[in-house]
Amino acid sequence: MNESSILISVVIPTRHRNDLLKICLDQLTPGAQTFPADQYEVIVTDDGSESTAEAFLKEDYPWVRWVAGPRKGPGANRNFGVEHAHGEWIAFTDDDCIPKPSWLEGYANALNPDTLVYEGQTICEEEYCPLTHETPVNITGGVLWPCNFLVQKIFFQQFKGFDASFPFSHEDADFRERLRSQSIHFPFVPEAIVMHPPRKKRPGIISGKLHEGYAVLYYKTGNRGMFTLRLIKIILKSWYYSNKLWGQLSLETFISLVELSKELACVIVYAPRWSRKYYLKYKDKQPTYHFQG
Repeated sequence: MNESSILISVVIPTRHRNDLLKICLDQLTPGAQTFPADQYEVIVTDDGSESTAEAFLKEDYPWVRWVAGPRKGPGANRNFGVEHAHGEWIAFTDDDCIPKPSWLEGYANALNPDTLVYEGQTICEEEYCPLTHETPVNITGGVLWPCNFLVQKIFFQQFKGFDASFPFSHEDADFRERLRSQSIHFPFVPEAIVMHPPRKKRPGIISGKLHEGYAVLYYKTGNRGMFTLRLIKIILKSWYYSNKLWGQLSLETFISLVELSKELACVIVYAPRWSRKYYLKYKDKQPTYHFQG
């Protein structure tokens, strides 16, 4: 595909993380990417309620287009950014990621007329990640995380984008499995790299509530039994990490154990409510696709 005909719209959802957003945008400043500056635009869709990024973007990053998000969750926020995009291709990343200089060029070089979605590589270059932090790493593909993938805009809209009904997360897993159910391939592009530094883990109660997304995902698609399997997996994982952490006496391990306990307790308390809620909502739903892990 002729690179000179490409216009890529980079969509970055954000919410109350201006310090991290600045680091991300520094790597997308015209001239920072090896991809021509006139062939991409950057859209920040801002779901902030207590504060926004609008003022500092106008001052320090006037080439960025800021839009106020719909405040209906991460899926709706990303969809909203696409609505404001002018490019025929959408590159998603997150405000806590750092695109490599060749990120967009890596995608542009991989484009071919028969492919609608591409998945990039997500790495962490820091040698040490504290127990109180985590970092997503994707060096083999197959996960299609929204921190790094490229999709044709027209296709994304026709495919109905991310399902905004997800309360907190997992709309990306839903999008990925819908692609698989229709045999839509998303090749891995290792040259399209973003770096994801370690980020502090969410408090245990918040992490626990995020598991509601799995209930939506499995009941919505008619795979109800998988939610029970997911709960068993969470319990076993908590047991495994608890035993592992007990052997490492430090303040970090104590904090991790406390938050892990809170997460597990939250899941145990809320899981029956989620099951009832989404069983009633999707009780007549037949399996629409089956998960591959």
